[in-house]
Amino acid sequence: MKIRTDRKLLPYIIFSLLTCGIYALWYLYHIIKDVNIMCRGDGEHTPGLAKLILLSILTCGIYTFFWYYKMMQRMERNVAEKGIPTAFNAKNTLILIIIGAVASYTYVGAIIGVILNYYAIHLIFCALNAMAISYNSGADSAMYTSDIAAEEKSHGASPTDKRIPISDLSFSINPAIPTEDDPKEPEEYTDVTKE
Repeated sequence: MKIRTDRKLLPYIIFSLLTCGIYALWYLYHIIKDVNIMCRGDGEHTPGLAKLILLSILTCGIYTFFWYYKMMQRMERNVAEKGIPTAFNAKNTLILIIIGAVASYTYVGAIIGVILNYYAIHLIFCALNAMAISYNSGADSAMYTSDIAAEEKSHGASPTDKRIPISDLSFSINPAIPTEDDPKEPEEYTDVTKE
């Protein structure tokens, strides 16, 4: 099962506004599902959308901060364990969310609050995209096998070092650059200046 790797902030904002927030809830449901799939094996489980909504209502929104922090902490551990190249930090992102929520209660601060909250969502999307690229490359499933641990030990790497070198991820951000799986010969170009 491939995990989505193209989460972007602008479509999220537009569709959330057009659907009065329903799209944001649908999107969050899929984020929860993807985090639970990509982080399986870590002994944790991110609670679902129904529990988030119910406990957020009962605690006047306080549970929302706790829930986001636990999910982001889980993502941060996953990113660090697998050596995924991203600068995601759960505490800093939570601080942005909290400051954004507090600032939203004032007329002038509402704009700042919205910007901070959307920036935090952007950081979460970037981390999720990086995790999904790693997961889709098959690196996650290979990391936990005893064969990999034995191979690392024979090459002098510690079995607890679970980082994946970026060179092992076979994907290309630029479609013009071929990957190992898709070798393309460069097209011949004609020099129009020599005519």
